Amino acid sequence: MQWEIGGYNYDYVFNNNAAFLSFNARDYGVAFELPLLIIEKLFRIEDTRYVFLGRHLLTHLFFLIGALYCYKLIVHLYNNKWLGIIGFLLLMFSPRIYADSMVNTKDIPFMSMFFIAFYQIARAFENKSTRNFLLLGVIIGLMINLRILGLLLLACVLFFLVLDGLIEKQYKKNAGLLSVLILSALITLFITWPYLWINPLGNITAAFTHMSKFNWNGTNLYNGKQALAQQLPWDYIPTWFVVSTPIYYQLLALAAVVMLLIGFGKTPMLYLKNTKQRNQLYFLICFFVPVMAVIVLKSVLYDGWRHLYFIYAPFVMLCVYTINALWQTKFKKPVVGVTLVSMAWVGIFMVKSFPHQNVYFNELTDTRTPEYLRTRYDLDYWGVSYRKSLEYILENDTAAHIKISADSDPGAFNQHLLPLNQRKRLTYLPDTAGATYFVTNFRWHYNDYDGMENKKVFAVKVGNNTINAVYKLR
Repeated sequence: MQWEIGGYNYDYVFNNNAAFLSFNARDYGVAFELPLLIIEKLFRIEDTRYVFLGRHLLTHLFFLIGALYCYKLIVHLYNNKWLGIIGFLLLMFSPRIYADSMVNTKDIPFMSMFFIAFYQIARAFENKSTRNFLLLGVIIGLMINLRILGLLLLACVLFFLVLDGLIEKQYKKNAGLLSVLILSALITLFITWPYLWINPLGNITAAFTHMSKFNWNGTNLYNGKQALAQQLPWDYIPTWFVVSTPIYYQLLALAAVVMLLIGFGKTPMLYLKNTKQRNQLYFLICFFVPVMAVIVLKSVLYDGWRHLYFIYAPFVMLCVYTINALWQTKFKKPVVGVTLVSMAWVGIFMVKSFPHQNVYFNELTDTRTPEYLRTRYDLDYWGVSYRKSLEYILENDTAAHIKISADSDPGAFNQHLLPLNQRKRLTYLPDTAGATYFVTNFRWHYNDYDGMENKKVFAVKVGNNTINAVYKLR
């Protein structure tokens, strides 16, 4: 779907193809998708296997750029390279984030941009030059293109610019910087988003309305029940975050929140004035406000908490705040040791589960009872695991033509990652009638298939839970 979005935009920009104007996803931002298509066309990559492997590579490389800026930001704020390395590793050793960094061109680039933006915000307010705020505007413009929620960061920066003007009585200077920021953000947004070229104000309003009231009538498996995406319980996001993020990381962030609230209560001006400490307010705002917003607005969400993966950027920075506070005490060695052990423990899971680290749940859930998680939460909702099942069929069936029925669309999409000679052997049927094999990732069907257990010939498992299976029907 993301590839098609980039493709329609590419054809509209470079070939003036009017089909874009009636494309149902024309209002999606393409700050990441369009460059991927340009690179694909530039290098004349046509085989879908290399198209998607190339997309995986570039998505991961951009994630690593975001991780680099995570390191740079920490060093800039704390002047401690070792702390920067620990922050970098906290990002790397996050199973769900790392797994999605290969395939998720929707949520991971947006998260990576938060690290880049946080770094530029720190530099811009430290040295209030026109150049710094021009660059910050460009970054925020690209973020709004990626996700409308980029407006949150724009609002934060504008608020603190105005606040600085009032406190420092530098009205003219800050007004100028504010103008530079807004203009550079709007110009960048317009240039990089073809959807806005026809009717800028009307279309950005339409895009905001569409994204804030997204029309998806599907269901999510949540706490063992199918919950309508439009009627999710308030604790959907909090629960998902708590059960799928390493517990130790959460304790670090919680300690940071407590310390920052106490510190703000004692010396609020230290956080409101233009100091390095104020960056912590950005992290608190960007972590909590989106969560509260989706709860209050009853936003349509699906696929766990991936729509809010970007809050992991401020979350890492909160973790680092706690580690830095303890770094200054006699607890420096113990906290560093426990942090490294915790990351090693998570790393063991990542290695054992590769490439399906996205199916990570911490010790607050029952990971020991066979198939418990499969009947409680959506697991491999994007169906990345279908690839292994297709490879198993192709390796173990010598037929020139193999008829397959897939339980969900990704079962067919994954064939595009296979070599051409293998793809040609597969024929997909709309149902199991006439099919030799049935493959499933158990999306919307979390229980076993009645009367088919004896036909199961292959399964992809993470821990004690099956995330994909192959049934030989005849």
